Amino acid sequence: MKKIWRSFFLLIIAVIVVVSSLNIVSFAAGNTVLGINNKSPKVGDTVVITVTIRANEAMYATEAYLSYDKSVLKFENGTSANTDGDKIKIVGTPGGNDNQSYNLNFTVIAAGKSGITVSDASYVGQDMVSVTGSSFTLTVEEDVTSSTPSDTPSDTTSTPPSSNANLASLKVSGGTLSPKFDANTTSYTVTVANDVKKTTITATTADKDAKINGAGNINLNIGDNKRIITVTATDGTKKVYNLIIKRLSDEEPDDTSSDSTTSENPSEPSDPYAVMIDGVLYRIQTDLSGLTPPIGYNQTEIAYNGVTIPVYTDSGSKMMLYSLKSDSSEGDAQLYIYDSVKKQFKKIEFIETNDRFYIFTDLEKNVSAPSGFYEKHIEIEGKQIKAFAYKDNLLRDFYVVYCYTDGKYEYYRYDSKEQTLQRFPEFAPVISEETDAPVSSNDSEDAGLLEKFSALPENGKIVIIAIIIAAVSIIALIILLVIFIINRRDEDYKEGAFSTEDYGYDYSVDDAVPFDTVTKDITDTNTTEPQDE
Repeated sequence: MKKIWRSFFLLIIAVIVVVSSLNIVSFAAGNTVLGINNKSPKVGDTVVITVTIRANEAMYATEAYLSYDKSVLKFENGTSANTDGDKIKIVGTPGGNDNQSYNLNFTVIAAGKSGITVSDASYVGQDMVSVTGSSFTLTVEEDVTSSTPSDTPSDTTSTPPSSNANLASLKVSGGTLSPKFDANTTSYTVTVANDVKKTTITATTADKDAKINGAGNINLNIGDNKRIITVTATDGTKKVYNLIIKRLSDEEPDDTSSDSTTSENPSEPSDPYAVMIDGVLYRIQTDLSGLTPPIGYNQTEIAYNGVTIPVYTDSGSKMMLYSLKSDSSEGDAQLYIYDSVKKQFKKIEFIETNDRFYIFTDLEKNVSAPSGFYEKHIEIEGKQIKAFAYKDNLLRDFYVVYCYTDGKYEYYRYDSKEQTLQRFPEFAPVISEETDAPVSSNDSEDAGLLEKFSALPENGKIVIIAIIIAAVSIIALIILLVIFIINRRDEDYKEGAFSTEDYGYDYSVDDAVPFDTVTKDITDTNTTEPQDE
């Protein structure tokens, strides 16, 4: 019995040790720290915001997003950083360090307050780990020149500060103001199409020395997007213009196409070469003579919007590339593809290597990372590409990307160290949608549970393991208790726990019947012949 209790206590101690060690591991997470070189900047100053990611282990890849107010700050450049929609994305390779800092350079463009926030931060160590974000608010004070008279006689011909805080014009790309602009009208609405995800607010002041706050580029959510334009006169007088930009949903009818073209090109209301992309006006290029076609592509002409335009096509005309250039950009034209279903253009990211032209495409919608991989954005020749990364640190230089080349889409393995691509036909991503192939219910359930467990964060896996260990311990305890009860009953029985006196009988040796007498009676009874009635 003592052995059973000793085994029970040893089991409990082992469970406590295992769970305690798991709890220690679960706290091996990291955090982010924000820093700034100038806490009281003025308009026109350059500020450097430092994002530091810390961990309790070696890091081999990091990723984080930084958001800010674009009406106050303008992003210039940064370490391992690029714009991603309305945020800045940081993707780095610390190379085994337990902390890594990234410097982001901004220019202050207007007075006001800008929240600086780091979110969705993570790193890859022994596994992929999410870390806590951080934030602070940067305040840019208005630089108002003092107009207090000095003891020195002033020039009587100088102009006194103006109180004119009116706007001379107000425009929103992709839409038309309602009502029509008037300096004395301070509330306007603008409706834009669903595909207009970004717009530019342009405003000018009646007094050239007055200041504007609230204009510039903004990202649009579906529905009402409120914006306040503040004009500050030289004497400090302020006037506020309220602007509501409504972005239509997919279900709402789009009656804004003609308005958006007119607002951007009043002289060309029906320009067939004009294209609106994310609130920015682009123009399809009709002269490709100075450009070199991509490898494997030839120039041809197609009909578009009632006109004939030149495009690049591959073998069999499976892929068509358009050359577009923004009216506001001074750079070269870029290559785009046209989605005839969504009726919109999309810029392509590509690489020319191995005497081939590879177009990077988004990962398939119905697949997710298989065991041993996770999704992340990587940089290839200055382009941000979505890829599958290895969890194994020994393979951290390799990624799996999805490309179009030679008329078909395939998975390729990219070597970031040697910057080469190699076809990867054996790669098998996890298919999230049901397939036509019959699958055993037991196999599918087991695979689903394994995939769900693999997709859990490290802390989640630890909790599941702890619950399993606790359940096994409880079952073992119940078994030990049952064994203890059975053994106790056996011992009580052997010790005479059930006395014959309890039943009112006293079987003594003197009252015993000899065995041969009993057998004789039984024999006589069995041999007696039946009597006649």
